[in-house]
Amino acid sequence: MGKGWAPRAERIDVRVATLAEDVEGIHTRHVIEAMHRQGGFTARRFDETIELGLIGDPGEQLLKAASSGRERVLRAHADLLVWGEAPQPGATLTLRFVSALAEDEDRPGYFGPGACLKLPASFGPEISQILLAAGLAATTPQSEGKRLRLVEALPKALNAALPVYNALPLDITEGERTSIQICMGNAASTVAALHGSLDLYQVAAQAYQSALENISKDDHPIEWATAQRNLGVALQALAEPSDDADSLGAAADAYHAALGVITKALFPREWAALQNRLGLMLYKLDRKTGDTELVKHALSAFQASLQVFTRAAEPLRWADIMNNFAQAAQMLGGELRNVEVLKTSAAACRSVLEVRTRDSAPLMWAATQNNLGTALFLIAKEDRNDTVHLQGSVEAFALAGDVYTEHGATKLAALAQRNQSRAESLLEGRGGGEGRPKMSWEDDGKEAPPAAQNTPEDSEGS
Repeated sequence: MGKGWAPRAERIDVRVATLAEDVEGIHTRHVIEAMHRQGGFTARRFDETIELGLIGDPGEQLLKAASSGRERVLRAHADLLVWGEAPQPGATLTLRFVSALAEDEDRPGYFGPGACLKLPASFGPEISQILLAAGLAATTPQSEGKRLRLVEALPKALNAALPVYNALPLDITEGERTSIQICMGNAASTVAALHGSLDLYQVAAQAYQSALENISKDDHPIEWATAQRNLGVALQALAEPSDDADSLGAAADAYHAALGVITKALFPREWAALQNRLGLMLYKLDRKTGDTELVKHALSAFQASLQVFTRAAEPLRWADIMNNFAQAAQMLGGELRNVEVLKTSAAACRSVLEVRTRDSAPLMWAATQNNLGTALFLIAKEDRNDTVHLQGSVEAFALAGDVYTEHGATKLAALAQRNQSRAESLLEGRGGGEGRPKMSWEDDGKEAPPAAQNTPEDSEGS
């Protein structure tokens, strides 16, 4: 590979399965023609039909169909499978998407097995823009070349589809409009995540909210729950810059609603990812409101998530969630002045540091060291003779500050250094160092804890 080599964008290979009940194949050909050599796609027919079973739980049937579709698209060495139904007399097409590589269940704009795009059977070129945006958003690229194509093509497809979406024909059915709203919300969320666009997250949130006004939980439970989940993700992204309590609460409500349908038994990974997100929202709400019951529920949510994302199976993801748990336990222990809970937080931090190493993840390692330092400081607050935990606190803050400085994270380095200075001052005052500084906050018995990382997420630098 020569110097200066760079990967080239590759077209995304989509296969369109023969739509169920499309006896003459007219509607299948129409979908292929709408996607072929458009928006970075190459589209071809897949001469098999994937159908939903008529008996059993709808969620189980969707999972079986999606699993079957993924096996087939992988065998065909393609990237995306489009399948669905063209029920006679064919007034509405129902299209579903299965990516060859499974979606990250925690990503914004998650399609999942329940999402579908319903289009008028004779949709024209303008509506095709919505199909292209949805198909691109549903694709998980298998190579760097495919990723480059997606990053290039999806924003263009979304920009072309938004004017069509904002002026949908009046004669489309309610089901078509609702599915378009959800798929456009997914496309907007996906692009928003790529570019950090709060404006597009706002577009997505409005699309999901509009769709949920017309979806019945009883009639379409998986679709309803996935829309609730995606609404929560968009609201979370909108809330995080300011930690707006109303938006945090709305995101938590959406996650809680989704968990009423997305169960551990049927959707374990989606359930666990949702539990982690719910825990984050409750943690942040407690920080804003001081309602200790919220952080208790946050701890329960993180513990639930860790039932699925285990250290043995997924150590890095486990470490992320365990770090969130450690910070929530630190908050609860601080609020209750409960040493045992604070020790639980410290122990969780130490276990995270066994996975997040200084060499492999230096900034995350430093974040967890800072969190460990704060937990140890808070433990020492409760015993004026305790110098052991204070010394550990000083050492943890120093390690965090060193790594932040090495990597040019000046604000975080300054935070760790301030924390270290406070811990050192208290240690000296307790006879663990030289001299005794005069600190009014210590004299009145209100020792100020070091500044912790802002949130579990912020401690990741994300």
